[in-house]
Amino acid sequence: MPLLKAGASGFILKKAVGAELISAIRAIAKGGSFLYPSVAQKVIEQIQGQNQAERGQSKELTQREREVLAHILRGETNRQIAHRLGLSIKTVEWHRGNLMEKIGAKSVADLVRYALQHDLAIWLDSQLTSE
Repeated sequence: MPLLKAGASGFILKKAVGAELISAIRAIAKGGSFLYPSVAQKVIEQIQGQNQAERGQSKELTQREREVLAHILRGETNRQIAHRLGLSIKTVEWHRGNLMEKIGAKSVADLVRYALQHDLAIWLDSQLTSE
């Protein structure tokens, strides 16, 4: 919820009256927080949905994705990678697309950044020199 991320201490609906409004004001005045029950439910559902999505989208790269990444970082084309790894070009394209989707890359520069941030550069280099 954007308001909470921005630092809001609570959220109450305009229709709140009486005891609800007083409870919210007191909680926030004491340094606490307050969420209207229906809003609290939405926040919980949103967090649970994000957690499920994160579990479903593992960022762990497969061995083959790492191999393809190593060759991409070396500047090889899909055709060259396919020849070197004994795969079809379509298979290399599939691995490349899956790799980019997993890490949210939109370009080769993003792949390089990912490799550096995750200390893969040394591992990838050792993979290439062992060929």
